[in-house]
Amino acid sequence: MEIAGVDYPDRPDRFEVDYHLLSLTKNRRIRVKVRTDEATPVPSVTGLWPVAGWLEREVYDMYGVTFSGNHDLRRILTDYGFQGFPQRKDFPLTGHVELRYSESEKRVIYEPVDLPQDFRAFDFLMPWQGPEYRLPGDEKASPEEAGAPSPAPSPTGETKVNPPTLAKTAKTTDKPSDTGGGKPADKTATAQAKKPRKLKTIETTDIDEPKPRGRNRRRPTGAA
Repeated sequence: MEIAGVDYPDRPDRFEVDYHLLSLTKNRRIRVKVRTDEATPVPSVTGLWPVAGWLEREVYDMYGVTFSGNHDLRRILTDYGFQGFPQRKDFPLTGHVELRYSESEKRVIYEPVDLPQDFRAFDFLMPWQGPEYRLPGDEKASPEEAGAPSPAPSPTGETKVNPPTLAKTAKTTDKPSDTGGGKPADKTATAQAKKPRKLKTIETTDIDEPKPRGRNRRRPTGAA
């Protein structure tokens, strides 16, 4: 069996206790729902199923629903001295108290929840807009004029100027002729392609290929 609690704050009987029963011999399931409020206890089923004692303690610990007939109705999931019921809809998500280990007192102490806003940065932009974060090293990507000092400080304390380049003007390819392409190159390539195979220029290398020996050696044409 299983017991679950549900909270409906808008209902007069805001709590609902659901019993999920399973018959292993007949393979049947039965679900029983019981409604109650904060003051009315629910009859305990520990007389039928002793294992329900722990399940009823969980519902009591999370929702505050009491069970008449359960003689060991104590908290089972939260800590000792916990105030409130965490699974109720009106319980704050941050809770009421927080715990920490005190080095001076050598024990765990409880304190009211403190949510400082000093170090929290709220970003109200849309996800597709995105904030402009500037991370360390982004200054290297910003454009600089020629001869501008380095953004990183020198270890000697002296700021050196970038050495001038050898080329006075940057090499650019503003026209197709600067790249070796264009209509003249296409005309030459077209004329070369129209030539017969024997008249085409064949590039040769100075490396002599080894002559075949043995059975793979070819005979000269016309040899007997």
